[in-house]
Amino acid sequence: MNKKNLAFVTGLSLLLGLVSLVGFKNTSVLPAKAEVIENKITVDPNNCWGGGSESYKVAAYIFDDNSHSDWTDLVTITAPSTYIELSFKIEFEAKFIRLYRYNVDFSKENWEVDPTGEHYTDYGWTTTPVLNKVYDVEFENSNNLSVINIILENDTYGFNSVPNMVHQIYLPDESTWSSEDVYLTTVKENSLHHTEYSVEVELKENDLIRLERYFDNIDESKITLDDSVSPTDLEYWAEGSNKGFDCKSEGIYTLRLDYKDQTIKISKAPIPAPIPTPESKTYIYVVVIVSSLTGVALVTGLVLILRKHKKNKIN
Repeated sequence: MNKKNLAFVTGLSLLLGLVSLVGFKNTSVLPAKAEVIENKITVDPNNCWGGGSESYKVAAYIFDDNSHSDWTDLVTITAPSTYIELSFKIEFEAKFIRLYRYNVDFSKENWEVDPTGEHYTDYGWTTTPVLNKVYDVEFENSNNLSVINIILENDTYGFNSVPNMVHQIYLPDESTWSSEDVYLTTVKENSLHHTEYSVEVELKENDLIRLERYFDNIDESKITLDDSVSPTDLEYWAEGSNKGFDCKSEGIYTLRLDYKDQTIKISKAPIPAPIPTPESKTYIYVVVIVSSLTGVALVTGLVLILRKHKKNKIN
């Protein structure tokens, strides 16, 4: 091999070795970007806003304390539906939500230039298209960060909240227990066109469920068990203002609350067998292989350099 070819091979081998090593440690820092928050707001009017007797349009104004604001899209709610879902995408830390309910005939074109409905005479209306405003529901809720759920208490006031219950687990001697709050954060429209809140909870024998917020008017007569639940699986109890269930048979129970009708539906599924955790040997082998290739490249480069130096010395 002539000197030019030998030098090329030597340089290439060293370059491959260095590139392989550098590839394991990338210290470059990307420029910071504004955080984009993309999510949805759900609104449960329950018996407010006409209770499903009329159609209307809805949008939400999202804002903070520093002049940042944005609107959700304008959405049409068609009777008899009482479930509202508003998507949003913002790039600031929101603090409050203000809901606007509009006349169903309010066009998107007019809404885009006058979302607050204050300049209605400009597009030929004799009165404002705004039917209701729900003022300044707090955006943040430490109990429910993934979805902003608004439950109306009346036509102009709402809470950012979801129903919750307490899951109590008795320890073996039954003298003490641990407990945790469980929030019904899966929210959707049910077959009655009402807002439905649900949650899955794994219960073992002797576990206890205490129903908390938004279950006030529910008693045993408003609870329905589907075919997957035996009447002996759960034992309903009520003590003064407290109410709930004692679990008599383990399983994964799903509770579905219709807040408008104040009813609960319960279903049950067996607890699945645990899935073995796969070992991470594959990843170790990959590292070893890559490291081995890196070492081979470096060793090859060094050997060629030594040979070149030795040959030059002999000459």
